[in-house]
Amino acid sequence: MKHYSDKIVTALILDKGESIFEAFEKVAMEKELPAGFITGIGAVEDVIIGCFDKGKKSYIEKKLNGFHELLALNGNLSWKDEKPFIHLHAIMGCEDGSVVGGHLLQAKIAVTGEFFFHLFNGDLKREFVPEFGLYLIK
Repeated sequence: MKHYSDKIVTALILDKGESIFEAFEKVAMEKELPAGFITGIGAVEDVIIGCFDKGKKSYIEKKLNGFHELLALNGNLSWKDEKPFIHLHAIMGCEDGSVVGGHLLQAKIAVTGEFFFHLFNGDLKREFVPEFGLYLIK
C-alpha cells in the first residue's frame, strides 16, 4: 500500500492481496482523517456485495467468484465508537461484459486499486437507528 496526501485529498494505491476495508481503516486511523467521501477503481476478487432488506434489517449477501473489474466505487468515511466507519457501494464488470453492484461488504485487490479520500473538514459520527437496525450518520 502506498498513500499520498495534500490538505484535501489522500490517494491510496493498493497492491494485490490487500483488503480494501482493512487498508481504508488503517489509513483513516494513521492519518487521522476526519470524514469524507471515497472514490476509486481497480481490479478485485473475493468480493461480497449486499442489498439491504429493510424488513429483515440485514443484508442479502452475494459472493462473486473470480476476478472483476472495479468500475466504480463510491462511499464515505465517518466515525463510530471512535473508529473509522467505511461505507461503500460498488459496480463491478464481469468477464462477459455484464455488470453487478451493490453495497460492498468485502473485496481484495486482484491487481491494483486506485482510491481517493476527499476530505470533509467536519465531524461525521454514526448512531444506531432502531427502525432500520443500522448505524446512520447523525
